[in-house]
Amino acid sequence: MNSYHDPELEDILQDDELRRVAAVLSSVRSPEPPLDDAFRTSLRRQLMQQAWAMSEGRNSWWRRAFAPPGLAWAGAAAGLVLIASVVVWGALQQPGGFQQVFVQSAIDGKSSVALQQPILVSFNQPMDHQTTQAAVQITPATNVTFAWDQNSRTLAVQPASGNLAPNTQYQVTIGPGAKTQAGQKLAAPQTITFVTQPPASPAPVPSPRPSPSNALGEKQLASLNGATTLSAQWSADSSSIYFVDGKGQLAVAPAKGGAITVIAPDGASSPAISPAGDRLAYIRGGKIEVLTFAAGKTDEIKATPAATLVGWAKDKLVWAAADGIYTEAPNGQSQLAPLPSSGEVTVLSIAPDGVHAIYRQDQKLFVLDLSTAKSTQLGQAKAAFAGWSPGG
Repeated sequence: MNSYHDPELEDILQDDELRRVAAVLSSVRSPEPPLDDAFRTSLRRQLMQQAWAMSEGRNSWWRRAFAPPGLAWAGAAAGLVLIASVVVWGALQQPGGFQQVFVQSAIDGKSSVALQQPILVSFNQPMDHQTTQAAVQITPATNVTFAWDQNSRTLAVQPASGNLAPNTQYQVTIGPGAKTQAGQKLAAPQTITFVTQPPASPAPVPSPRPSPSNALGEKQLASLNGATTLSAQWSADSSSIYFVDGKGQLAVAPAKGGAITVIAPDGASSPAISPAGDRLAYIRGGKIEVLTFAAGKTDEIKATPAATLVGWAKDKLVWAAADGIYTEAPNGQSQLAPLPSSGEVTVLSIAPDGVHAIYRQDQKLFVLDLSTAKSTQLGQAKAAFAGWSPGG
């Protein structure tokens, strides 16, 4: 019998018989339960799975990728990429798509548009030139010329006068007769509206002032009528002076004073007396005119490009144009030397001997040797030309 005594149990069981029965029950051992044959197999499978997991460290990436959570995230990412692609594609498409012809202009709806520019009209498809130009209507009515870019998608509408009218509302309508190069017509007329800038304020006219008295005895020979720079030439004997006033009138005034004789009433510039003093050359209306004093006859010389300054080299004419210095030749004209093609170039003077010329390029002064076509800078930037020595 087991000698173990339970004090609490003995306190409850006061009867000796009950204590005996309890002692007997406590000493009895229950039989071992029968073992389940599947338990050993299940335990072995569980231990092997744990061993595999520990040896791999973690599941392989492809198992995780193709697991349900991975597939869900992949589907969500693909959806976002598809939505973003559609949004970007839509944003990059020009209005009108591929089935509709759309017209637009950068100046549409603008006010204070500059006058010195063409009206640029853009299309989303290459256009047929003839039908599109015929479909253009402009209000107010304006004579225009047309020009296209190389892709036939931008039409430049240029007023024939060169500039737009100031302080004017323009409406440029492209009618439904305009076609694309594929033959598609505009669905409906499309209009571009803009307003040009106001005209520039006129420059104030200077009020005439009385000539001040001076100690040198100077006197006025003629009025220059508002000219800001003097364009004049002395005659060979210095008895008279040829000049151009502010209205473009070429006249001659005696050095001693007296009546003024008008040679050209307007549009004249750059007077030049020949070294012999028998001829006067000047520019008028884009042409060179030569007045022979003895015969009283004026001859015209057409220069191409237009002359900007004229002079003499002995008895031959020399003149400046936008691209170079020219002289007379049996077949018309020949170039003595080219001018620089870059920057802002202005020929200021041709030497009396016709061998050199002075020009300004971007605020710098240069002398051009007409025999070698080489240029040499004179002085520093913003230098000013004063004049030649008598021999050039």
